[in-house]
Amino acid sequence: MLWGIETGQRIAVLDTLAGSTSLTSTVVSQVHLRRVSYVGLGLVAIWMLSPVGGQSSFRQITFGPRHASENTTYLYVAPGPQMWVSDGGTTESNLNSIFTAALLSSAIQEGSPRDPWGHIKVPRVQYYEKISPADDQGWFKTENGTEDTYISLIGIPMSGIDSTDFVEYAATIEAMYFHLDCGSYRILHGLDFEYNHHESWFGDLSWSENTTERATMHENDLKPFCFILTWENPDALNCTVETTYVEVAVSCATYRTCSVPRIRRSHLKHPPLAYTLLGLNYGLNGTMWEQIINSSSQLFSRGYLNDPQDPRSGLRSGFALSSQRPTSDPGTRLGQMLNTYWAAMNGKNVFTSGVNEVTIWTDPNISWEHQDTSQDMTDIPRINGTYRTNSTGTIYKVLHNGTNSTAYEASYNAESAYLARAWESSGTKRSSTEVFQAHWGWVVALMISSTVLITASLIPFYLRTFFLRGPDILVNISSLATRESTYLALPITGTYLNASDRSRCLKDVRIAFRDVDKDSENGRLAIQQVEKVIIPLKKGRKYV
Repeated sequence: MLWGIETGQRIAVLDTLAGSTSLTSTVVSQVHLRRVSYVGLGLVAIWMLSPVGGQSSFRQITFGPRHASENTTYLYVAPGPQMWVSDGGTTESNLNSIFTAALLSSAIQEGSPRDPWGHIKVPRVQYYEKISPADDQGWFKTENGTEDTYISLIGIPMSGIDSTDFVEYAATIEAMYFHLDCGSYRILHGLDFEYNHHESWFGDLSWSENTTERATMHENDLKPFCFILTWENPDALNCTVETTYVEVAVSCATYRTCSVPRIRRSHLKHPPLAYTLLGLNYGLNGTMWEQIINSSSQLFSRGYLNDPQDPRSGLRSGFALSSQRPTSDPGTRLGQMLNTYWAAMNGKNVFTSGVNEVTIWTDPNISWEHQDTSQDMTDIPRINGTYRTNSTGTIYKVLHNGTNSTAYEASYNAESAYLARAWESSGTKRSSTEVFQAHWGWVVALMISSTVLITASLIPFYLRTFFLRGPDILVNISSLATRESTYLALPITGTYLNASDRSRCLKDVRIAFRDVDKDSENGRLAIQQVEKVIIPLKKGRKYV
């Protein structure tokens, strides 16, 4: 304002500057003058930055997560060389309990990517190969999964993803499963199979292949295992079984929200697809195929095969279900039940005690090659139809004469028979720690408001230092109201003083804004020096 007075400026601008001592006074001065100018709007804008800057100083620091990614190693259950088999007693009871629990929870899960124990379920790669193309590396996106898109009702147990201190777990794991390709088959002249098992939990199950001999056949001679499922009517189901090897990408936003967003065929070497674990001999326990179809959980299995939403229907209908053709997709249901029971055989105590050193053993050899023959006990010789074992469970051959015993070690080991095999997988995880963070929106607001306000405060100093030539003038009575006034008895020499010096000199001078012509009809208002208490202005009197 002082620079405007000295250089010459319109009174409206000077009055606006004089009245703009705060945001409120700036707005009020605009209203009183009844004139909105660019200068006034600029002053309002500058003053409005003051409260914004004050709020920014408080809000520029906030709480937020700090993520740090790190490499880690996960353990997951892989099909092992020694599986649980239904050999009676505790093992059979555990197997059937786990299998039944998975069946009964199927209606509740409804396509969930995790099983009732929280393990990650594996999708069927054949399903996505039909509906979507793969990317350059062979991966398929597994979006919008349903209960029919998963190969089993039991997922793959995995450790290292159960901590609340980390988020965004990521890894790739290997898996294998049985894929059933089933089609309708009409029986015209009856069935004549050398190997036949009736009243399985599937229905009437028949096949014409020696499952034990499959374990010793050359891979070039293998064909997919085939069986026929029949009911009382002529319609039957003809199914072939192959092994599928896949690699799945596991992603967990948190430890409770894991899923498989991608899947592809495994790049590891593996046996022919027609080579399955179903024909391997487990010694006295027979083949896996025989153990599965003889399971005692047949009522729930028949109920699930007939109605996946109500597996308990087998309890109400009993054995009558084995004579009825299932109303749902029987091939998919058979595959799910087969893989579910097989997963229970491999998982062992992991389902009740978790993945830890008590329930698993870690196999450093991650390979599907020769996977199936690691369990074959077909060639172990028998002496008088019996086996002998030492205290560690190693199988021995006993000679006829009983005097010379030669050890013959098989792949069975009693010490690890009740432990699940685990493979390692390298992956990543991120930690999330709550820390102080800068709120960049408020930081920018503080920087802008501070810069503008500091610049505005430096402008008067700059103008006074380099451009003003006259004495300093304050917007107060001593500076403006008393200069060259005919109503104040002041020395003329006082006009050269700066505002601060002039104010100190006139501190005891008493003045009043009063009527200086009280005897005339119309009074005259002016600031006048007085020696005593003055008569106040009268309401209703006219002044010039």
